[in-house]
Amino acid sequence: MNLKNILKFNTGRSYTAHGQRIAAIAVDGGVFMNDQDRGLDYFFPDCNLSQNEIMRRYDNNDRGQYSSPSINKFGKWHLIMFMELDHSLPETPRTIEQFIEAAAMAEAMQVP
Repeated sequence: MNLKNILKFNTGRSYTAHGQRIAAIAVDGGVFMNDQDRGLDYFFPDCNLSQNEIMRRYDNNDRGQYSSPSINKFGKWHLIMFMELDHSLPETPRTIEQFIEAAAMAEAMQVP
């Protein structure tokens, strides 16, 4: 998984002062999406990484699941945090594997 697989958009719906911010990543032949403002996330199998298709499925609760092989492997929170990074910065990890490695190193360096 890498940055080419991430889509971020704001639907403009007024769930919060920020609208409705959605982040999605293509995994396991589908899409894992996170609604940052409503605190909801789903995996949609056989879904294209497009705003229209993601929102059609989300709005209609179309086959949304809570797990997939990559979600199980990397963890839901790692995927969500990776999608929320500012990927325009050159020091940002470019793959989920690099992100998890950097997070583990940072955690190991913390003094108890």
